[in-house]
Amino acid sequence: MTIFGYDIRMYFLLFMIYAILGWLMEVTCKLIQYKRFINRGFLIGPYCPIYGYGALLITILLHKYTNDPIVLFIMAIVVCGTLEYLTSYFMEKIYKARWWDYSQKKFNINGRVCLGTIVPFGLLGLLIMYVLNPFFLGQIGKLSEVWLNILFWSLLAIYICDNVISGIVVRAIKTTEKGFGKELDNTEEITNKVKAILRQKSILHRRLINAYPKIQAVKFKIKEKKQEIKKYSKETLYKGLGISVPIVLFCIYIISYKGWDNFVEAFHDPRFINSLKVTAIFTGIEVPVQVLGALVIAAFISKNNKRNKFLRAVYFLPVICSATVIGIMWRMILHSNIGFITAALQSMGLGKINFMNTPGLTIFVISFISIWRSFGISTIIYVTAIQQVSPSLFEAAQMDGAGKILQFLHITVPSIRPTFWYIMMTRFAGALQIFDIIYVTTNGGPNYTTESTVSYIYSRAFSSNSSMGYASAMSVVLFIIIMFITVLMYRRMVKED
Repeated sequence: MTIFGYDIRMYFLLFMIYAILGWLMEVTCKLIQYKRFINRGFLIGPYCPIYGYGALLITILLHKYTNDPIVLFIMAIVVCGTLEYLTSYFMEKIYKARWWDYSQKKFNINGRVCLGTIVPFGLLGLLIMYVLNPFFLGQIGKLSEVWLNILFWSLLAIYICDNVISGIVVRAIKTTEKGFGKELDNTEEITNKVKAILRQKSILHRRLINAYPKIQAVKFKIKEKKQEIKKYSKETLYKGLGISVPIVLFCIYIISYKGWDNFVEAFHDPRFINSLKVTAIFTGIEVPVQVLGALVIAAFISKNNKRNKFLRAVYFLPVICSATVIGIMWRMILHSNIGFITAALQSMGLGKINFMNTPGLTIFVISFISIWRSFGISTIIYVTAIQQVSPSLFEAAQMDGAGKILQFLHITVPSIRPTFWYIMMTRFAGALQIFDIIYVTTNGGPNYTTESTVSYIYSRAFSSNSSMGYASAMSVVLFIIIMFITVLMYRRMVKED
């Protein structure tokens, strides 16, 4: 069986080479850190399979991107980051243990991956494709058929046996099923007892504990009797191999996926890049004005009197109106020929201004319309949060001589921080998806200066020269951006709560 011109046996040998190199790198890092040898890895042998799988995925999936180092760098980060996340997830589900945890590091996702570890994957991808693969594949290609079979079958047998044995050993360690990274009663005490017992059992147990000194455990039970071990040895065989099966299936799915060219095209499409810039400019204008402006207004109209209730209704009125109606209304108001604002400016001697067709100006006009439309909902949310603050705090501050501004800065703002981050999160997500206002007013013009990412996706999906696959690829990119920003802000909101 061949894949992209190479025998599957060659790919397995390549997998073992990179697994060994990964193990050497891990051992070297721990040698520098702890000043002693530590046999790293989930398996007993001198190899870390995750490095082999990562290199294999890069080799198979990214070979056609070798002409573009930037795309290769980005795709290597995506592929290896996904692999690391899935490996952590499946190992935790199978063995009830987490072998690495990045919860304490910045820009992490569920403690499984973090920015500081996946960026080097991009550099390793370049090293693998441009330096290591040509050398290793060249050397493997020189092997005779006999030696190729000997190495393949012998290493495969060793690898399978290692998975089975290591699986049995790992089953001796039980960790919490409710999650990791949480404070647990007597966790440290129990963990130390677990490690002490394991060190007394066998060299295999001691090796695993030394390899992962920070394993957290809250439950532990070693099945001493051979008959009990036999009961789950067969199950462990499948689970020991099962760590590889999801990854292999994932690889098969990725290999069969035909849409990678759409992602490459997106990063080389000037119009798509321009739409991202327009969306970023629009977001940079709308979000600060919405978040900060609504906060100030809410502070003035938070008290329940007739005037403030009327103002809240006025602010909220645009929210219940259709975006289409609002877009048409403002297009007429700002029309260069019939708009009364344009006429008023002309009467003041300021000349004729085309608000809807002036590069550099129109994006600010669109931002103003969008802010005007959704300003009310941010204001009402702020008002609700401010009204929940205890009046006694303001009374105490007033008795101490604090004015309205100091009360606002030192009582109101700190008390509603979770609400602040909630509005920040929702406004970011909404601004990055701006479409309806732009479609009705300018349709992306003039010269694509107001074409947002969603607008461009729509045009590529439903225009006369539609490309649904390409539009879907751009949608995935936008989704990843929105998800990343949302997760970061949600974590901050929860932290403030």
